[in-house]
Amino acid sequence: MKKILLTLMAACAAFSFASAQETGFGFGVKAGVNISNQTLDDAAKYKAGFTGGVFVEYRTCNWVAVSADVLYSRLGSKLKAADDKLRTGVLNIPVIATMWLRG
Repeated sequence: MKKILLTLMAACAAFSFASAQETGFGFGVKAGVNISNQTLDDAAKYKAGFTGGVFVEYRTCNWVAVSADVLYSRLGSKLKAADDKLRTGVLNIPVIATMWLRG
Protein backbone atom coordinates (compact mmCIF):
# COMPACT_ATOMS: atom_id res chain seq x y z
CA MET A 1 0.00 0.00 0.00
CA LYS A 2 2.84 2.38 0.85
CA LYS A 3 4.50 1.72 -2.51
CA ILE A 4 1.30 2.52 -4.39
CA LEU A 5 0.81 5.75 -2.41
CA LEU A 6 4.43 6.85 -2.96
CA THR A 7 4.24 6.05 -6.67
CA LEU A 8 1.01 8.03 -7.01
CA MET A 9 2.52 11.01 -5.16
CA ALA A 10 5.63 10.94 -7.35
CA ALA A 11 3.52 10.82 -10.51
CA CYS A 12 1.43 13.78 -9.34
CA ALA A 13 4.57 15.77 -8.48
CA ALA A 14 6.12 15.04 -11.88
CA PHE A 15 2.92 16.04 -13.64
CA SER A 16 2.63 19.29 -11.67
CA PHE A 17 6.24 20.27 -12.48
CA ALA A 18 5.67 19.49 -16.16
CA SER A 19 2.45 21.51 -16.34
CA ALA A 20 3.91 24.44 -14.37
CA GLN A 21 5.97 25.45 -17.40
CA GLU A 22 3.02 26.13 -19.71
CA THR A 23 1.39 29.53 -20.21
CA GLY A 24 -2.15 30.32 -21.35
CA PHE A 25 -5.53 28.88 -20.39
CA GLY A 26 -6.18 25.52 -18.79
CA PHE A 27 -9.25 23.86 -17.33
CA GLY A 28 -10.25 20.70 -15.54
CA VAL A 29 -12.49 18.86 -13.13
CA LYS A 30 -12.16 18.54 -9.37
CA ALA A 31 -13.82 15.87 -7.24
CA GLY A 32 -13.44 14.78 -3.65
CA VAL A 33 -15.00 13.93 -0.32
CA ASN A 34 -15.61 16.23 2.62
CA ILE A 35 -16.52 15.42 6.21
CA SER A 36 -18.80 17.92 7.93
CA ASN A 37 -20.77 18.38 11.12
CA GLN A 38 -23.43 21.09 10.94
CA THR A 39 -25.14 21.36 14.28
CA LEU A 40 -25.78 23.63 17.23
CA ASP A 41 -25.20 20.96 19.87
CA ASP A 42 -22.73 18.15 20.54
CA ALA A 43 -25.21 15.35 19.84
CA ALA A 44 -24.43 14.97 16.12
CA LYS A 45 -22.15 12.67 14.16
CA TYR A 46 -19.94 13.70 11.25
CA LYS A 47 -21.30 13.01 7.78
CA ALA A 48 -19.33 12.42 4.58
CA GLY A 49 -20.38 14.34 1.50
CA PHE A 50 -19.40 14.91 -2.12
CA THR A 51 -17.41 17.90 -3.38
CA GLY A 52 -16.97 18.48 -7.09
CA GLY A 53 -16.81 21.08 -9.79
CA VAL A 54 -14.74 22.65 -12.53
CA PHE A 55 -11.84 25.10 -12.66
CA VAL A 56 -10.30 27.48 -15.18
CA GLU A 57 -6.72 28.69 -14.90
CA TYR A 58 -4.76 31.35 -16.76
CA ARG A 59 -0.97 31.37 -16.55
CA THR A 60 0.56 34.71 -17.49
CA CYS A 61 4.12 33.35 -17.32
CA ASN A 62 5.98 30.38 -15.84
CA TRP A 63 5.53 31.54 -12.24
CA VAL A 64 2.18 33.47 -12.03
CA ALA A 65 -1.35 32.08 -12.46
CA VAL A 66 -4.93 33.07 -11.65
CA SER A 67 -7.61 30.40 -11.29
CA ALA A 68 -11.35 30.35 -10.63
CA ASP A 69 -13.31 27.35 -9.40
CA VAL A 70 -17.01 26.56 -9.22
CA LEU A 71 -17.42 23.83 -6.59
CA TYR A 72 -20.54 22.19 -5.15
CA SER A 73 -20.22 20.74 -1.64
CA ARG A 74 -22.75 18.55 0.13
CA LEU A 75 -22.57 19.28 3.88
CA GLY A 76 -24.53 17.82 6.75
CA SER A 77 -24.67 15.83 9.95
CA LYS A 78 -26.52 12.91 11.45
CA LEU A 79 -28.23 13.48 14.80
CA LYS A 80 -27.43 10.86 17.44
CA ALA A 81 -30.65 11.15 19.47
CA ALA A 82 -33.01 10.84 16.51
CA ASP A 83 -32.48 9.19 13.16
CA ASP A 84 -32.67 12.57 11.43
CA LYS A 85 -30.17 14.00 8.96
CA LEU A 86 -29.30 17.62 8.23
CA ARG A 87 -28.19 18.22 4.62
CA THR A 88 -27.08 21.43 2.94
CA GLY A 89 -25.73 22.11 -0.53
CA VAL A 90 -23.15 24.88 -0.85
CA LEU A 91 -21.78 26.51 -4.00
CA ASN A 92 -18.23 27.89 -3.60
CA ILE A 93 -16.62 30.16 -6.19
CA PRO A 94 -13.02 30.85 -5.09
CA VAL A 95 -10.67 33.01 -7.18
CA ILE A 96 -7.02 32.27 -6.45
CA ALA A 97 -3.76 33.96 -7.49
CA THR A 98 -0.67 31.71 -7.38
CA MET A 99 3.06 32.50 -7.55
CA TRP A 100 5.84 29.92 -7.70
CA LEU A 101 9.12 31.02 -6.16
CA ARG A 102 12.34 29.59 -7.50
CA GLY A 103 15.35 29.11 -5.26
